[in-house]
Amino acid sequence: MSEILYKGIASALKIDAEELIAKLKTDGGEWLSEAEISKRLVSELTTAAAAATETAAEIARRKGQSEETNRLKRLVKSAGFENPDKLIGDELFEAFIAWKDEQKGDTPPADGIDKLSKDDLAKLPIVKSLIVEAVQAGAQKFDSLKKEYETTQSEFEKYKRGVVESETDAIARKRFEAALEKGNVILQPEGLDIDRNERIEAAYHRFKAKYKVGLKDKNPIFVNDEGEEVLDLAFGKPLDYDEVAVNVAKLMYGVSAQNSNHSGSGIQQPAQNGKQGAYTPTHRYNTIKEYDD
Repeated sequence: MSEILYKGIASALKIDAEELIAKLKTDGGEWLSEAEISKRLVSELTTAAAAATETAAEIARRKGQSEETNRLKRLVKSAGFENPDKLIGDELFEAFIAWKDEQKGDTPPADGIDKLSKDDLAKLPIVKSLIVEAVQAGAQKFDSLKKEYETTQSEFEKYKRGVVESETDAIARKRFEAALEKGNVILQPEGLDIDRNERIEAAYHRFKAKYKVGLKDKNPIFVNDEGEEVLDLAFGKPLDYDEVAVNVAKLMYGVSAQNSNHSGSGIQQPAQNGKQGAYTPTHRYNTIKEYDD
């Protein structure tokens, strides 16, 4: 027999080829006789077969144990045993038996489910398990509804604040413009290509950056960060909205000496011959610098 054949046999037996060949040779490296080689091959085959048989049996045994363990787990679970310690095998069985013994004192006799009272039903392991599951499911549902409500409430509050702020701003803006007109703030100098509304918006923007405005009886008032009305510390009364608005705007544009409530400008002359005098312009200021000078 060739060395290649012996290596093939070693591979089939799943043993080391060099070790097998060494067993088939003398100490001097010569091949043994065919009878001796045959005898030693039979021995190796027998040993390998026995090992393979033992391995297969071990695999089968472990598989059987695994199936038995899983069957036991399903059994104790269906009976209501929770197995929190993840026990297996004999330990699981012993724990289950001990648990069953504890349940006997609380479990009513099974004379028919229709004959059991509410309290008796509550003592059944399966009912206890269902109650726990129902409570858990209810808690999860409650948490979900609570989060949904909080989200909706937050969105509503945000919307409501937006509506209130929009209404407040509209009223405050209208009152601001009226205050500037009443205070004779120069909003559109004659002879200059200046947009009146742009001036008002610029002044109102500066006004809002400095003061926080709220509403009281649909009238604009000054409030703090908590929404409380701000008082004039010197006089102990609310700040005058119109006065503050004019003070902000006149620093930007100045005020006119003309009376904007009349068609002309200047000082009204006394009546002559029983007739009201005409308005005679005396001076006109076109810029803040001109007025300051």
